Amino acid sequence: MSEVDEQRLAETEVTETRLRSIEARLAAATPGPWKMCVDDCGAKGVESEWGIIAENLSETDANLLANAPTDLADLCAALREAWAENEMLRSAEAENWRAKERAWADVERLREEFMRELDYEQDRKLAEMDGGYSDD
Repeated sequence: MSEVDEQRLAETEVTETRLRSIEARLAAATPGPWKMCVDDCGAKGVESEWGIIAENLSETDANLLANAPTDLADLCAALREAWAENEMLRSAEAENWRAKERAWADVERLREEFMRELDYEQDRKLAEMDGGYSDD
């Protein structure tokens, strides 16, 4: 990743604080549902049961704005879900590494035990060949 890409990523990263700010603005906005409307002159706008939200918009802007609260709420929920899943996966990965470390420690312990037993057996056989080994 280039330095410019990393800078852009850092500038657009959604932190917990930023997400809470987005959710707070969403909660403070006029209650929905919002819908696109057309006035008597054909101008597009956005309204809720509480009144006009915006007017004199292009159709695409009105459509975007009318869907913004639902879209934002869905995106915030999806991001929180992704963060939770990511944390779960990180925890599982960390546990896997701990399990691997324990397994390698067990392998090393068993290898050392085997080597001690092998040394003992070699010493015993050498002593038997010399005629001086006694198991007592």
